[in-house]
Amino acid sequence: MGILSSVSLNFRRNQFFSRQRWTPVAQIFYLLLKPVVALFVCQVLVLIRPLSRKIGNYPFLILTMQTLFYPIQATVGGQIEVIYEALLGTIIGLGWAVASKFLAIVANRNGYSGAAVLAIFLAIGSFISGYIRSRYGYRNMCIIWIFIDCFLMTIDPYGKSVPSSFYTSLVYPSLLAAGVVFLASLFIPPTRMASDLVGSSALSYLEELMNCLNGCLQGFFPSVNTSSTSYSSSEEYRLTSYRTVLRDRLNKFRSDLRNSQFELNFSFIPIGVLKDLEKALQRTSLTMSANVAACVSLYRAFNFSRSHNYSESKVSAYSLENNMPYDGIDSDLFTPQFRLQGSLHSNPRPQSSKEIFTTYLDYFSQNVNHISNRVMSSLQTAHSVLLWLISSSPAVSDEQLLDHISSLSEENIKEGETIRNAIKMAFEFSRCNRTFTGLYKFAADEDVFAIAYYLFNLFEVAKETRSLLANLLYLKKYRTKRRKFYFHTFSMLKERGRNHDELQILSAPFASQGTPDSENSVEELVARGEEHNWDDDSQDTKSLNFIGKMKQVLQKHRRRLWKVSHWLIQSKDVKYGLKMAAGISLLSIVAFQRSTTHDYGKWNGQWALISTLYVLEVTVSATLRVGFFRALGTLSGAVYAYVTWEISRGWSYVIAALTFLVSWLSCYVMYHTKYAGVATVFNITFPPILYGAYLGNKNSTFHLAVFRFLDVIVGIGMAIVVNTVLFPYLARRVLIKEIGIACQLNLKLYNTMSEYMLSSTHHASASLCEDMENEIIYHLLKANDLLMLTNMEFRLKGPFPNKLFQQLIDKLGNMAGRLVVLNKVRARFGPYLYQEVVENVIRYRKNLIASISLTMYILSHSIIAKSPVPYFLPSSRNAHWNLRQAIMKDIQIKSGYSNESQQEGLVSDESSPTALSAALWLHGNEGVLYYYAECQVIEEIVNDLEDLLLLVKRINGEEKKPRIWNEKL
Repeated sequence: MGILSSVSLNFRRNQFFSRQRWTPVAQIFYLLLKPVVALFVCQVLVLIRPLSRKIGNYPFLILTMQTLFYPIQATVGGQIEVIYEALLGTIIGLGWAVASKFLAIVANRNGYSGAAVLAIFLAIGSFISGYIRSRYGYRNMCIIWIFIDCFLMTIDPYGKSVPSSFYTSLVYPSLLAAGVVFLASLFIPPTRMASDLVGSSALSYLEELMNCLNGCLQGFFPSVNTSSTSYSSSEEYRLTSYRTVLRDRLNKFRSDLRNSQFELNFSFIPIGVLKDLEKALQRTSLTMSANVAACVSLYRAFNFSRSHNYSESKVSAYSLENNMPYDGIDSDLFTPQFRLQGSLHSNPRPQSSKEIFTTYLDYFSQNVNHISNRVMSSLQTAHSVLLWLISSSPAVSDEQLLDHISSLSEENIKEGETIRNAIKMAFEFSRCNRTFTGLYKFAADEDVFAIAYYLFNLFEVAKETRSLLANLLYLKKYRTKRRKFYFHTFSMLKERGRNHDELQILSAPFASQGTPDSENSVEELVARGEEHNWDDDSQDTKSLNFIGKMKQVLQKHRRRLWKVSHWLIQSKDVKYGLKMAAGISLLSIVAFQRSTTHDYGKWNGQWALISTLYVLEVTVSATLRVGFFRALGTLSGAVYAYVTWEISRGWSYVIAALTFLVSWLSCYVMYHTKYAGVATVFNITFPPILYGAYLGNKNSTFHLAVFRFLDVIVGIGMAIVVNTVLFPYLARRVLIKEIGIACQLNLKLYNTMSEYMLSSTHHASASLCEDMENEIIYHLLKANDLLMLTNMEFRLKGPFPNKLFQQLIDKLGNMAGRLVVLNKVRARFGPYLYQEVVENVIRYRKNLIASISLTMYILSHSIIAKSPVPYFLPSSRNAHWNLRQAIMKDIQIKSGYSNESQQEGLVSDESSPTALSAALWLHGNEGVLYYYAECQVIEEIVNDLEDLLLLVKRINGEEKKPRIWNEKL
């Protein structure tokens, strides 16, 4: 009961501290208190000489193990997981060393070489630990395993008995370090539980979501100053930065969830309740990112209307003298590179376009303001509910939540009518001001496309906010009145048997998401990627003779042998294990040779082995980075140990005081800067030198410092040589591969959506698209991590184009989000709209699908193979232009409009058949907003494809301005 009361008192202290307004210095002091106290306690244990003698031969390793294998974690559950992993590695390392030592002693007693047995066991253990470390990521367990073996196996390899300290010299420091860290995590504030960490991440995400919504609302009403280029670029950067920060907050929430899988929680709710919010937060992030992208498009359209406007006579002259390359519906889809860059905004606008655009925004401003205020108040309520779930803040009643959900549902029902009326008013205004073009020349309606795209995404944000509130309403019943201890994992969600059917509020009157009808079994096999037997199966396999059966058995084993050999050759995990075994084995030769065993012990050669173990990473760049940090941290630690010893002259109080002061600086660097590797190595370097001299080492402090630094340099050199020569795994190669995979997955996502669109379901399921988008983001995140390592690699061509690759990664991520939004737009197509914009123009739809698919395929091939972009490319912009022309032409033909009137230019008569046919179609179709939104999102995808082609050309070293071989093209 005493421990529980202390822990509960600590929680009350945390609540008291959280209510105070800490200054930045006080916050840093409060957060560094726990690691500093843990280091100080470990130091005191070493400075007490009677206790250190009982620990064993290496008492100073308490500080080393505490820093390296038992780092302070953010939550108690995470701390216990780290302690468990390190203790498991201690047990495995000790067992492996004892087994090998036993066999070595047997060999030595019988006249054989026991050192060879130890060397073989050390190499095998290094390979196994390296494979596990690369494959499954148990880094602490694998390092402490070989760390213990490097110490124990190299001690007296030719001995015929085992000293008593063999079993305890490294186990006691590990147990003491684990105990100190565990007690510090419980009794030293802040004691944070999993729900506190994950809940604070979710709260910060919701706060950033509200900031994004506020920024998008400001972007819908651009100011007069946006005509300047510098202001425009800064404003676009401000808008896009919202999306970046929002993605970072969501990634932090996910990482905190992953780090809290081992749950030891003392709170009002289990961590599984917050885990259940992950999907809802992910969907809100996707819709808000799309809303930010729509706001950027709207902002660019507004700037174009302000800066590219001319008199009416000049516009007419321009349209007659400059024939656009995409005028004809049957124009060629393939075009040279220099004609790719363009925009549907390329036609100059009338001089009144800037006032017209502002009038458009006024028509839609009431809808935008109203729905934005509803969403903002709903997000604030969600923030309050989430805060109540994880703390003792005031509760939010179910009635309040239901009121917000009902208001958002009402907005959802009124969405079609309000937006259709606003679009009608906008086009009537255009027609009255002699700028309405009947949706054929695409001048004035482009602005309405951008506005419609923004409104569609804003309503999607409202729907996902409604879903988030419904989830929170359901999860409220899992909050207890008092804090409870929870000790389990996420499987508790399955045990609850959650059922969302009781949430009738979420039922929306939209098209159901099903699967395409398939009656052909062969097509189903091909869709699942299975093979179909095209041969005649009438022959009975049982009648095969003995030779035929033997051939089948041999072929089966041959296929298995090929799979195993292919896995051994291609697996990076096997290669990493072999590199680890090679590095440790080459350095341990000195320890197992009879002539050099004594010198190895005199020089403390095990630190070279440990340096190789610590520095050798999967990629060459990561090895170079860790090696640089290792060398810098070792040098600073050795210098500090020597200077401290000279100042203290062996006086324990001075050593304790100086180390306590320095530990604040090292912990600050470790937990609050990007140079954590330097501080970690610093904390594991000075204890063997400083406390070795304090405990009576025969060598001088200067000798220990110099030889420790030399040992580390030798180990770093071996790690770099092995990783560079033996199976080099370069980050830039893996980076290009990951980007190529992401591009191929974008192509797969688009083809899947297109296949569903042409089928009976018209659109793919939202969960399928979101899963594929998550896979794309996963590969892009890996590419981002690899991009940070490319600067450390040697490259004869010069500096690696990091900025270009960063833009490439960002563009691919944006495209994945736009593809998901495109599927959402198509999911809202009604039967009449689908017939008008898909079925009646199916040939042009297929041309657009083919153009985008071919461009994506060319992109992925050029990225992976580093091949030049072809001179002739499919023009997705041309295909999209032709599709829109075909849709309008089909509607005009149905309304009795003749082709001869098409040559009249701009339509100015209100009774024009073109205007009347378009107006009838607009007023009669409830889904006109979704057609406009689809046009805009396809335009954004086309822009991304063209930008990606230019980036790939620059990365591959092609000309920035392609050569024009024939001006007539």
